[in-house]
Amino acid sequence: MKKYSSFDVNFGADDIGENGTVQLGEDTRFTVNLVFGASRPLQDVARLLSKEATTALAFKVVLLDNIDKILEFSEKIMGFVEVVAELNPIAELVVKALKAAHENCQKISGCHNDAIALMGEMVSLICLPELVNDKIKEPATKEVMYNFLVLAKDAADALTEYASPSGISFYARNWFKPKWDSFAKLRQRFTAVKQNMDLYLGASTYLVQMLDRLHPVLKAHYDPDHSCLQGTRADILHDICDWAISHQDPQTKLFWLYGIAGSGKSSIASSVASSLDQQGCLAGCFFFKRDIPECRSPQHFVSTLAYYIARACKPFRDVMLQVLQDDPDIASKAVRLQFETLFTGPLPKSSQLSSPKPLVMIIDALDECQDAGSVSAYLAQLAGLTSWLKIFVTSRPLPEIEKGLYPAITFMRKFDLYHANAHSDIFQYTRTWLLQVIGNDDANFVEEKALALTKKASGLFIHQETAIS
Repeated sequence: MKKYSSFDVNFGADDIGENGTVQLGEDTRFTVNLVFGASRPLQDVARLLSKEATTALAFKVVLLDNIDKILEFSEKIMGFVEVVAELNPIAELVVKALKAAHENCQKISGCHNDAIALMGEMVSLICLPELVNDKIKEPATKEVMYNFLVLAKDAADALTEYASPSGISFYARNWFKPKWDSFAKLRQRFTAVKQNMDLYLGASTYLVQMLDRLHPVLKAHYDPDHSCLQGTRADILHDICDWAISHQDPQTKLFWLYGIAGSGKSSIASSVASSLDQQGCLAGCFFFKRDIPECRSPQHFVSTLAYYIARACKPFRDVMLQVLQDDPDIASKAVRLQFETLFTGPLPKSSQLSSPKPLVMIIDALDECQDAGSVSAYLAQLAGLTSWLKIFVTSRPLPEIEKGLYPAITFMRKFDLYHANAHSDIFQYTRTWLLQVIGNDDANFVEEKALALTKKASGLFIHQETAIS
């Protein structure tokens, strides 16, 4: 009868049972049996496996962050390659594959060094999408981007297989068969792709590596799926977007939208960000979230803003590269020092006169920041540093935020969502949901039920969202 020994991530030779069999402990969500031939001493097997597995849990977050970076780059490229029809299909497949890989990798308890190394190398290939867009019609650039996208899709598919129970079992069985290891094969292909990327887009890759020293928080970007329902909030969205892209009122540099919790501020911010992104006017965004440490940190906020503005504005980017060469660790320093180094000095030196429209920075849920008062003051100062950058802010109407923004009172516009009649929008939102759930067989019932639920909402979207969920 076979005997089995249990082990967690770290194990030694004593954990291997008879016939060279090892079984994962009961605390994991799946079981993998490793059976080794007699040609290798069991102690050597344990030593080799232990070397690969000791960092499995620690690097899961790194893996997910790298997938996020490649996904963001691929989505940008997907928007740029509309003028190059042959790249569209593979770009769409890459985005779909990366989302699947991210979803599956979230479910595993850890990962191995090979997975980390593969995605880390893929991230090193990322270049500035804006510069790719300038060269995308060139045949050489087109071929380079196609090869990158194919490699990214294959890497995402390999991760999806790896993150499934059967996938990890496959990976474990082939620990001593590198020629069968899909990760190893992908890394071999990576070398060839990298050579071409360096040749045709080397300068762009260098810029990305420099800007990454700012350690931007990609999780704080907007989510288009959280935008307003089509047809709702039309008046306020038109008003904000008209302010954002207009040169008619250059003195109004900051727009503060405030309202009580649940009034729909974040949905409006997501809709505005999505609209401006499509028009090429979005400088960047930061959606504060109190339940995610890096998304509520003032320190991460300042460096992330600098990262996105540098991406959007070449004159500012040129100045920022020099700043990062002189002080590569600026992102880890105190908030005030960061702001002075990244904005107070560089912004007045930058000009964006070639841009036909202003660039707009979107800041959502400022009240969820750890130090909303101080960050409000920085935003008021930032809005006054340059003529080409506008700032849109949403928050609850907290006194410390109003006090922080007060220095910008002469060039700030305020809007209280309490004065916006959301009754018809909430009715449309509720009616749309009811039609999806029960269909259109009884139109009168749908209308009456939607009206009754709308009255209970008291003007708050969050009431309906909670009731529906």
